[in-house]
Amino acid sequence: MIQLNELKREFAELGNLPKHERMMEICALLTEYFQKDNIKPIIVGGLSVEIYTRNNYSTYDIDLITDGITLAQAPVRSKRMGASFSASVS
Repeated sequence: MIQLNELKREFAELGNLPKHERMMEICALLTEYFQKDNIKPIIVGGLSVEIYTRNNYSTYDIDLITDGITLAQAPVRSKRMGASFSASVS
């Protein structure tokens, strides 16, 4: 399982990926990170539509839900910077 420091490092390395790929990698990393608490994030909202339409719809945020805890309470914060997406872990 991925540890918090490793998650921070992995997020920092995603900057050069295309937006869609970067967002998918962020979701994969978060899924792996929350696995230790038996939390299974589910992609909803715009990103789920972007995946379903194979990029014919575009979004700039990631919405995740879970039945474990509200992910907004987790130590992961994200911010939008211009047309790019940045995620950080506190």
